[in-house]
Amino acid sequence: MAFILIIFSLMMLPEETEATAKEDFKEKPSAELLGRAESYIEADTLLDKAIAALSVVAQRYYSKPEDSAARRDAITAMYQLGNIYSLRIFDFPKAYTNLSTARMLAEEEGDDYKLASILLRLANIYNICYDEEDKKSTYSLLSEALDRAIAGNNEEVITRLAINMSIMQVLKGGWGEHAEKIARIRNYRFPSDSRNRMICVNIIDGMKAYFNGNFMEAENHYRKVLDFLPQDQNYKERYVYGTMYLLQYVYEDSGDYMAEEKLLRDRLRFIKKLSLDDYELYTYSHFVNFFKRRNQPYHG
Repeated sequence: MAFILIIFSLMMLPEETEATAKEDFKEKPSAELLGRAESYIEADTLLDKAIAALSVVAQRYYSKPEDSAARRDAITAMYQLGNIYSLRIFDFPKAYTNLSTARMLAEEEGDDYKLASILLRLANIYNICYDEEDKKSTYSLLSEALDRAIAGNNEEVITRLAINMSIMQVLKGGWGEHAEKIARIRNYRFPSDSRNRMICVNIIDGMKAYFNGNFMEAENHYRKVLDFLPQDQNYKERYVYGTMYLLQYVYEDSGDYMAEEKLLRDRLRFIKKLSLDDYELYTYSHFVNFFKRRNQPYHG
């Protein structure tokens, strides 16, 4: 697979630190390590400790692959490692390796819930590859992720797919090949108290309003999503950024360029605060295109 080489000041984990952390963690039960890793990921400043804890859990599977408990724990550990490497450290080969192994184990265990999350993350990695054949794999992975998410009642993945597929439809300028999948998401029976239901419904209804030229209605739907997103959502920026991306098209096509420029600047402040270099470069490219469409030089 041809990965994009992103040259950033990567948050690589020093070998000595990792070895020391593993020494501290190696006697802890896997359930405790997974719980600690979750709290480290939520903190978003202790990713070295999260990697160390998750690596211990993953290594227990490699040491004893016939142990069913170790296999199940490794699925979670490798999925989380894949998230960290792809969403924070930008080491895509490591992310791909961990996620591919997690996928194999989840398929063997018949765990649709976890498999849906893994497939969604793999699809995102394929989508950033240069190779066109890899990009084609994105669509089949997203389709399978939806099947698994519905079978396993994985609301979070269903919601992320609503955002991802809506962006794909907007970029193509119409309902296109994902219309049937979006209808399946819209018709999914979320529990009445589900926080994902509101996000999902407004994302899709906002897209419908956008395609119908009802730009004010579309803006209202997307603003509801931004106002409602829970503060404790891991990697929350992926929800925020995707929704802002859709909202940008509403402002562009409605001719509200002042609102569009403000939205772009809000996006830039948001991702700079989180030190997300991948999104920062992406936002700058949107800025350049915004001013180019106005025949103006970029104003930083």
